[in-house]
Amino acid sequence: MSERRDSLIRLFEELSNSVSTSRIFWKLLKNGEMSISQIIRQTGLNHKIVRKSLEEMIAKGFVRGKSFGRLKIYFLNRDNYSIRVLLSLLSMPPPDFSSKDNRVVEFSQTGIAQSVEDPGSEVIVFRKES
Repeated sequence: MSERRDSLIRLFEELSNSVSTSRIFWKLLKNGEMSISQIIRQTGLNHKIVRKSLEEMIAKGFVRGKSFGRLKIYFLNRDNYSIRVLLSLLSMPPPDFSSKDNRVVEFSQTGIAQSVEDPGSEVIVFRKES
């Protein structure tokens, strides 16, 4: 489990370093295969930024490309462990929050919290200590 978590953390750290890289990644995730022109149109980024971001993602193993003459198509590298983990998590059904076993939690802004449980409900609320 920690290998999965660490892999996802590395992936999200890489994506969070650049807004343009993140936008391109999520477009590729949503659309599958895309040409650089399609990426430019859908992200609103300029050609130089898109090309640089794609080169970085290819170097890190997140994205692959295939050529058809002069046309190059980019797609997520499903052989990459981090990408596979992310795709498997995204394909999981969302949690059922209607179950009584699930609890809603509210955290304080300071990180110092006190647990308060309402005896008549299944909700635990953490409130900031005064």
